[in-house]
Amino acid sequence: MHERGRGVATFDWAGLRVAPLICYDLRFPEPFRAATRAGAEVFIVLAAWPDARIEHWLTLLRARAIENQAYVIGVNRTGHEPHYQYSGRSLVADPYGTILADAGEAEGILTATLTAQTVRQWRERFPRIEIFCAGGDYPEAARSKIIFGCTVP
Repeated sequence: MHERGRGVATFDWAGLRVAPLICYDLRFPEPFRAATRAGAEVFIVLAAWPDARIEHWLTLLRARAIENQAYVIGVNRTGHEPHYQYSGRSLVADPYGTILADAGEAEGILTATLTAQTVRQWRERFPRIEIFCAGGDYPEAARSKIIFGCTVP
């Protein structure tokens, strides 16, 4: 049996702040938002995500990248067990949700270039993270005249 975590963990690597998460976390935006508030610019999601729901895996990884303006590295297993088949699809998505590398269904090693500049420039040009990380919500953002980087009349 595993104990549940007490909070979000982050560490610094190659000039970026990284937050490790597990496959169950991927279903919920809140752990990713908490990690973003803690300064995360890269999420690493370790998973045993079955083939029957592989489209959810792919969609949710990209969604977490887009909504947090961060890189997402999804590491999924391959192979089979008596009740599940695992088709891999480990991938790297950039802060725009673009897939930079995809391992397909085979075991393998992925490489992708991740830069702090990409994350920070996108967050500066489209400052929606500041709104939410400051504890703001949509109505509060509207009152402040900025919503998702756009000026509100």
